[in-house]
Amino acid sequence: MNVMEIEDKYGIQFCDRQLLVIEKGRGSFVWDEKGARYLDFTSGWGATCLGHAHPVITKALHKQAKKLIQNSNSGFTYSPARAKLLNQLRQLLPGNLNRMFFVNSGAEAQRCSDKAGA
Repeated sequence: MNVMEIEDKYGIQFCDRQLLVIEKGRGSFVWDEKGARYLDFTSGWGATCLGHAHPVITKALHKQAKKLIQNSNSGFTYSPARAKLLNQLRQLLPGNLNRMFFVNSGAEAQRCSDKAGA
């Protein structure tokens, strides 16, 4: 089976798909399996708004992946990387914004906000 057949058979489709197999990206552009280049108008989703394969991000991910892929944000343990980011953000945010919790999506943020009584 090819890529499209596998995804159609085993994946859940939530929107109309283009008959296009995107293989790689760089900056704001993506390339299909035949080498055609497209401007990525979906790059606002998640972290791709920063662009594909940015050398600074790739280097940082590689450096961190050699140490630890993920440290749960559950509160069970502490993380030097998370503490560093919290400290950096704290210096940038207004004084009344002094507590942070990292989430993956707006749905998670809403749930955390509901639990915190915000």
